[in-house]
Amino acid sequence: MPIAAYFDAGGHQEDQKYLVVAGFAAPVKSWIEFELSWRNRLSKDGLEYFHAVEFAHSRGQFARDWRADETRRRSLLSDLMNIIKRNVSRKFSTVIINEALNEMSDDTKTQFHINAYSLAARTCAARLREWMFRERWEQEPQLIFESGDIGAGLLTKSLIRDGFPEPSFKAKRDQPNTDGSNLPAPTALQAADWLAYEVFLATKANDVRRWAMEQFLTTPGNVGLYEARDVKRLKQILEVPANELLLGTLWDARRLT
Repeated sequence: MPIAAYFDAGGHQEDQKYLVVAGFAAPVKSWIEFELSWRNRLSKDGLEYFHAVEFAHSRGQFARDWRADETRRRSLLSDLMNIIKRNVSRKFSTVIINEALNEMSDDTKTQFHINAYSLAARTCAARLREWMFRERWEQEPQLIFESGDIGAGLLTKSLIRDGFPEPSFKAKRDQPNTDGSNLPAPTALQAADWLAYEVFLATKANDVRRWAMEQFLTTPGNVGLYEARDVKRLKQILEVPANELLLGTLWDARRLT
């Protein structure tokens, strides 16, 4: 039974202190049920997609009739959270403190295809591999990332180099076709977007006491953080050629939860 994992990023390496990559893994058949349930729930409120930032700031689809309707807001979040919990198997999330990458030379970054995004995403993939090994999942996972993040090419090179399957990059909102129809996007990326948003806020505030984050913490999995000391440790591992074959398990951040 194949496993699929969907990931999205929060924050930015250019102008923010943190960058997060987060997402969920589950058997493909669970994602089929997730897709149906997620779309049905959104349609009840006339929504085409869920985007955590737009919801939080009452923008886009949430610009009208949502800001002051707390009952409606709570109902939507509660239902979507239940769909996530009912269908996903495990969460994965990695936070990069962007300035910590200053501890790594440009030569090392170039050699190992590293920027903040590729490092965070590559670490999530390593944790996915470790979990699948423990659970005796034998097939290679499907790795799906939201398209458009700086470092997607570096991530692809890094994953292929270290024996992972080639990832896919997809939009998290349906895209229009030339014939006027829509090309469906995997709604699992919308769940990953929500997790990445909450992890980013929790890291920034150093506080997990938000309802959504508290709910996500009850899902199996953990949140890791790369600080300067963790990047130094990783740099030492990368620069020892004899250890290169161990990169699939050794690329890791300090685990926060």
